[in-house]
Amino acid sequence: MLLRFNFKNMFNYKWLFVLILSYNSICSVAQQYKMLTLDEYIKQVKVHHPITRKASLIVDQSYAVELSAKAQFDPQLDVNTERKDIDKKSYYNYQNYSLEMATKSPIMLKGGHDRVSGSFVNPEFTQGGVTYFGVEIPLLSGFMIDQRRAQLAQAKNFILQSKTEQDIMINDLLLEAYSAYWQWAASYQQKITLDKFITVAKLRVDLIKSLLENGDRSLADTVEAAVQYDYFKMQSIEANMQLINETFNLSSYLWTKDLLPYLIDEIYIPDTTMFNDINLGNVLTVNNPSISNNPLIKIYDFKLSALEIDQRLKKQYLLPKLDLKASILRRDGDFPIGPDIVQLNDNFKIGLSIKYPIFARAAKAQLQENNIKTQIVKLDLEQKKWEYNVKAQSLFNEYNRFYNQWITINDIIDKNTKLRDIENMKFSIGESSLFLINSRESKILESYNKKIEVSLKLHKTQAKIDWISGQLLNK
Repeated sequence: MLLRFNFKNMFNYKWLFVLILSYNSICSVAQQYKMLTLDEYIKQVKVHHPITRKASLIVDQSYAVELSAKAQFDPQLDVNTERKDIDKKSYYNYQNYSLEMATKSPIMLKGGHDRVSGSFVNPEFTQGGVTYFGVEIPLLSGFMIDQRRAQLAQAKNFILQSKTEQDIMINDLLLEAYSAYWQWAASYQQKITLDKFITVAKLRVDLIKSLLENGDRSLADTVEAAVQYDYFKMQSIEANMQLINETFNLSSYLWTKDLLPYLIDEIYIPDTTMFNDINLGNVLTVNNPSISNNPLIKIYDFKLSALEIDQRLKKQYLLPKLDLKASILRRDGDFPIGPDIVQLNDNFKIGLSIKYPIFARAAKAQLQENNIKTQIVKLDLEQKKWEYNVKAQSLFNEYNRFYNQWITINDIIDKNTKLRDIENMKFSIGESSLFLINSRESKILESYNKKIEVSLKLHKTQAKIDWISGQLLNK
């Protein structure tokens, strides 16, 4: 068909040119916006969120537990005095100054000074002053490990466990925070996409009215254009409400350094480039997600370590308690101490004690209980490993499915856009209807919304993969 380039056709082509130009450009906005990037948002969540601070306090608490365990190795000074006088007669006067210190070995160090005087002194005590230095050593039970050393080892293990618990809390928090940002970005992307279609629809209404006044279009075309415009506006109202709700949700993760919550300002917008540019190799950083770095899996190692320390201690209780006590003694008159300190012919005190419950049923029961707890933790660990491995593989498959959908939906958008442009061309020369153009345009909008939905699922799935593999903590 040959076209006659009269005034009316020139007007149609001008209308077509304006519409196509509008389709390929985002509406200009008078207000100045600031972009809140994902990295800036996550950084603020990590620093100021109450859960982050709470997790830090748990670690601080574990250091306090360690300090308490170390206190059992602090030197202990003991002073005891006792005196009895009746009718100006000194019955006895006992003075004892001692210092003892537990070491991180089985040896307990003891030293002190005794001074005894009086007319009725217990003959077991030595008159005058005696200085002593000695050791107390468990030869069987308590030699390899005792209650003090076990508590210190448990405290050190508890520090590592509390740091892992901190990672668990932050890992879970970051998964929620990432999801909140993607939801916010998706809602914003839907809004600006609708705004673009609304602008084009409004321009079409105005142009159709102009054509109607020139007698080139019917009243039905004007109504058809107005219906499409109203339909988009109705969708825009819902999209705006969704954006407001997601903005509130995002704000729930934002706190000031003074631990005060605040609402994100309207001038901030998300980074929506991820809805337009997705690369499987760049986005999916874990081809075969490994759960070995997941902090919830690691926590079981520390639980098993704690039970292993407890088991070593319980095994000691099966042994007889055989303790050796030995001290070097020096009278006041023997000072200053000379080289003959090694001559212990009559300058020592030594003792040996043994104690053992015949059936040792308490120790056996405690050891059996520990073994049962260990088996339970190991079973829980294997179950959790299998559960997380299955979930990781499921997430990986899910991501690939969404990525293939994303590729397909982009192809659909391209084809629908070409069909819409063809209908526009045909409409400009009177061979198509506005109904068909609106139908094509609605399909394009539907496809854009589907693309946003699939992109959102892609990024939320990626966050879950990073969560289950422990990679969120390193981002």
